[in-house]
Amino acid sequence: MYLIMKTLNVATILLAVITAQVAAQTTLYVSPQGNDSNKGSITAPLRTLSKIREIVRTINTSMTQDIVVYLRGGTYVLDSTLSLNQQDGGTNNFTIRYKAYENEIPVVSGGVSITGWAMHDAGKNIYRTSIGTDFDSRHLYVDGG
Repeated sequence: MYLIMKTLNVATILLAVITAQVAAQTTLYVSPQGNDSNKGSITAPLRTLSKIREIVRTINTSMTQDIVVYLRGGTYVLDSTLSLNQQDGGTNNFTIRYKAYENEIPVVSGGVSITGWAMHDAGKNIYRTSIGTDFDSRHLYVDGG
């Protein structure tokens, strides 16, 4: 008799543990101050929107009630586009809602900070910086607005 051992990486094991912990939950929490190894509760929120999406995808296949994902206040910086598709919807006539936690303002941003500004023309109060040739933007915001 031979024993064949299958090794799993830590991320796979962690996902299985988190999924088991939240399977009975219908309310999940994510916070920029959270941790993606947390269980997604109000006292132990997940950190990233991609991780919360991954968790929701594992528990929404046989829904028995709605799932609400609360985004706690703060800025969620995206390194890439966060896409939602049919895998992220509800099943069995139940819904999945992503919403701001009460009285808090979550900001989802794919923005890039531009630094290195220097005075170019003091008489006209014009500053400049170099952003390189690979920068593709349609909008420029100064001081967040």
